[in-house]
Amino acid sequence: MKKILFLICLLASSAISFSQVVKFKITSVSFRDYDETTETWDEWSEGKELNILGFIDSENERVKIFSETEQNYDVIENKGERTDNDGDDVVEWICVNEDGVKCSLKLITINSQDKRKQLYINFNNFMLVYNFYFLE
Repeated sequence: MKKILFLICLLASSAISFSQVVKFKITSVSFRDYDETTETWDEWSEGKELNILGFIDSENERVKIFSETEQNYDVIENKGERTDNDGDDVVEWICVNEDGVKCSLKLITINSQDKRKQLYINFNNFMLVYNFYFLE
């Protein structure tokens, strides 16, 4: 009986952890374009201050950003977690947006900058970076 109760508790806690929605507050954004003529990326734009909400819904495998034009990204592949050459923690997903355009999302914790959080959204010809912090 104790084993059954333990298994039920274990399964219930697993279900709760997998259906988690994590909210975050975006404080600024920068972007850059890919110049097909020179085959290089332009410089990052000057950062624009923001105060918008976003969330990561692990159960539905979706990232949503409530910007002026709402952004929805459905995860089609989870690339997992890693530490890059700079010692920063990276979580990466391959996604499609609401128009069906494929992109990658990278959630980066910059450990050398007091664990500052950034979300990169990379398309073939356009890139956004959001500075944000997690809400509790």
